[in-house]
Amino acid sequence: LNIEDVEGCVFDTTLAFSNLPDPILIDETVTDVTCFGADDGLIDITGSGGTGTLGFSWTGPSGFNSISEDISNLEPGDYTVEVTDDNGCTVNETYTVIENPVLLVSAISTNNLCNGDDTGSIDLTIAGGLSPYDISWTGPGGFVSTDQDIVDLIAGTYEVTVTDAANCVVVIQETVNEPDPLTAVITPSNLQCFENNSGELTALAQGGTPGYNYSWVGPNGFTGLGPTIMGLSAGTYSLTVTDNINCVFTIDVDLVEPDELILNFLETPISCNGDSDGEIDLTVLGGTASFTFSWTGPGGFTSINEDITGLATGTYIIEVTDFNSCVISESYD
Repeated sequence: LNIEDVEGCVFDTTLAFSNLPDPILIDETVTDVTCFGADDGLIDITGSGGTGTLGFSWTGPSGFNSISEDISNLEPGDYTVEVTDDNGCTVNETYTVIENPVLLVSAISTNNLCNGDDTGSIDLTIAGGLSPYDISWTGPGGFVSTDQDIVDLIAGTYEVTVTDAANCVVVIQETVNEPDPLTAVITPSNLQCFENNSGELTALAQGGTPGYNYSWVGPNGFTGLGPTIMGLSAGTYSLTVTDNINCVFTIDVDLVEPDELILNFLETPISCNGDSDGEIDLTVLGGTASFTFSWTGPGGFTSINEDITGLATGTYIIEVTDFNSCVISESYD
């Protein structure tokens, strides 16, 4: 200390303060937000020095304020603390809480072309968060994978859990679809008569991807195209339906025919020459019941009965017609 009066006399001395308080010091530990939007940041400070008890006053984003020494559940941003001792001495510090970018996960699926295929795939895109990423897929039929992109998939819903290096987790689902099953319904028209090639088949395809082609093969080297084929013999026919993206469905169908019409005759001979007491007992096999009968014979004989009696010598002709108008004609002497 230097003192000088009006006469120019000087007094010079030194004063020593022995009880100066220590400066206010702050040690901090900042814990950033773990995952985007979690608002779980933390600032842990320890104040020392100054005089007496230290007080704390925090301000931060979105109107945040606190008088606690440590603050938690923090959103990202700048936080300022003012530390004040009993003498009103203050120290101000600002700390920044940050967060990682949002973890974004998206998926694009490729559907199966044909029902029952296992050609589907899912392409997974990951952005943000904190790499590296842990990937875990589950799906139908016990499917599991840790690959980012998955292939050779049956139809169904697949779920992926993506965990980044900060243990932030995103779970999404993606579905692999498939067309409805490709099928065909065949309506048969069976043969009306034995070996008369009157059969007909009509097919109607359903499901798959419309735009159907029909291809038939059958007995005796038969081939045909289109939904309807006619003029068919009895036997097994195979239909192959191909849809617009070459999915295939095959089905077999049998065309049937009645048994062959066969006539059996049992004759009761005429007793004596010149008599008219002969008989013919007719039995019809095969065909489709019921039957109509038309007999003609000598002397203008006619009958619509199955069995005829009171017959004279001569040739008798029978025409039998079944329910489907199939006809057989034979003569009997």
